[in-house]
Amino acid sequence: MATHGKGVTFGIGDGGDPETFTSIGEVTGLELPGLSRELVDVTHHASAAKEWLAQPLIEYGDAVITVNRNPGDATDAALDAAFASPDAANFEITIPAGAQTLTMVFAAVPTGLEKSSPMDAQQTATLTVKVTGAPTETLA
Repeated sequence: MATHGKGVTFGIGDGGDPETFTSIGEVTGLELPGLSRELVDVTHHASAAKEWLAQPLIEYGDAVITVNRNPGDATDAALDAAFASPDAANFEITIPAGAQTLTMVFAAVPTGLEKSSPMDAQQTATLTVKVTGAPTETLA
């Protein structure tokens, strides 16, 4: 049975041991990292058609979070700080899964931060991060 995404959370890690994640407020949208794999063209002159070889490494794409923006508040500052660092940081996403919660933790490098202040709608901020390595997922 399908479920809705209401209740999704996004957190930014503090780099501590143990890691503590600061939850980002007013999340309105979240795109989870996708999966992709590069292909190598191994077609040769005796091939009857194109031939491909899959690379063994999986690439986890981008995670994109959109929030209601309140300039100068804690969420705004946390997104600015996350983007300001060129280093990978740990991020945490929680997703309601019926009576359980799926938790995804991953290292990622921030690649984009966009802020919008339209005249006739709420202000928003969108943070894009590129996953590095493989996420861990826990259902509890």
